[in-house]
Amino acid sequence: MLRIFFSALLFSCLGTIAQAQNATAVKFVDALKFPLLGSTKIADTEHYYRIRKDLAANFPKRVKALSTNTAGFNVPFKTNSSSIKLRWTLREYNSLWNMTPLAVAGFDLYGWNGEEWQFVAAAKPTGLSNSTTVIENLDGKMQRFRLYFPLYSGVTEVEIGVDSGSDIQPLEDFYLPSKQIVVYGSSITQGASASRPGMIFTSILGRRLNMNFSNLGFSGAGKMEREVANVLKNSHPDLFILDCVPNPSIEEIRTRTLPFIETLRKENPSVPILMVESVFREHGHWNEKIGAKVIGQNNAFKEAYSQLKERGMEQIYYLDNTALIGTDHEATIDGTHFTDLGHKRIADKLFPVIKNILNGSL
Repeated sequence: MLRIFFSALLFSCLGTIAQAQNATAVKFVDALKFPLLGSTKIADTEHYYRIRKDLAANFPKRVKALSTNTAGFNVPFKTNSSSIKLRWTLREYNSLWNMTPLAVAGFDLYGWNGEEWQFVAAAKPTGLSNSTTVIENLDGKMQRFRLYFPLYSGVTEVEIGVDSGSDIQPLEDFYLPSKQIVVYGSSITQGASASRPGMIFTSILGRRLNMNFSNLGFSGAGKMEREVANVLKNSHPDLFILDCVPNPSIEEIRTRTLPFIETLRKENPSVPILMVESVFREHGHWNEKIGAKVIGQNNAFKEAYSQLKERGMEQIYYLDNTALIGTDHEATIDGTHFTDLGHKRIADKLFPVIKNILNGSL
């Protein structure tokens, strides 16, 4: 009798364990099975390169290296899973003094709340190979999400984990972007120094406008080289935004801006181009040399704009740096790179300008 009791108890325990294991079983799906938003016609989506390796062959060394970073990439999907897990492998694990590890090498998740995309949770990076639960205890109903990629690292593999008995599918077209915007620029464009990937201004604007913002920011290296223009021209977006004043010297701006923009225009005769001045670096209010340089850079950029207008170029627009990130001097982490507040403020400034350009009211 005792033997029968213990046998029954053993089978009961095994059954409970099996049920628990089944309830928590996870299937992982390659993120490549979903559209890669933030990419362009010049991207290598299979390897998560913002610009294909062959196209970047003649780029300056730093631009070539940074083109493998995944800034601005995001994957939309829907699932009825009770939890979402993530596995990813980085090409390199970078550490930057003025950026969070999450922004550099992690992911964050947004969900559709019925009216807008709302932050859900973040995925903590710990090294080259990472595995974590992003969110759990979801209600099990079909919900829509967007997963934002690291800003200052490359990835070789990304897998989304859901309950083994749940569905995970691409988003309906209604939730996908309708227009493509290419933003070329510096470290600020690439995302320095937002706290997490989804908080950079290009991603904020992408959610607000429901447009595919392709982030082609290159930290310290957005210098308007002709080789770069010859590749960017083939992205064929609905709008180019040039936020590339901070990196080139005053002389480089004088000599490179016209040929750079003319190269884009020749291949994209009816595509509007928005030129954006550099914000005034905070320490430039105190360091006179830095302050004079920023003023000189912006003046050279605006002079190029005036020359383009004099030559009869249409669909060319200019946004000066007046209150781009507010006037309280509290929107940067280091005097140059934007905090979340800075990224939100420049997104607020760009939002109506972009809308007006694309609907023809500017």
